[in-house]
Amino acid sequence: TLSEDRSHIRADYKPKKKSEIKGYDKGTIYSTADVVFYSFTQYHPENAHIEEFDSEVCKRCIEKFAKHGNEVPCVGDCTAEVHEVIEKDGARTHHMNLENCVQCRTCEIVCPEKNLRVHPGVHGSGPDFYGL
Repeated sequence: TLSEDRSHIRADYKPKKKSEIKGYDKGTIYSTADVVFYSFTQYHPENAHIEEFDSEVCKRCIEKFAKHGNEVPCVGDCTAEVHEVIEKDGARTHHMNLENCVQCRTCEIVCPEKNLRVHPGVHGSGPDFYGL
């Protein structure tokens, strides 16, 4: 049987040094802010299209990855800086900037704990990709 990609994510993974990439035009590389801007993402107030099932599960995942000096996958792999880890009252917690979400579902796919679910935007909310 096939295993899910997330089953191969390891908290102790150390990536190899990246050598300089040759042969690309720097004028065609877009920053995260560019991607969010050009997607014309707009959500209605109180949008809650990404569901976090259990905040305690996220806290444990954050600590597991931090112990090895790594970011949690939902933060490190997010294309739009939706996910971040914030420290409040001595505790590291998962925070979402939902207004940036371009609905790529990467966070749901890479969450090693299956603790996130992305729901489609409603009433016209979400990205408008005509600008890309």
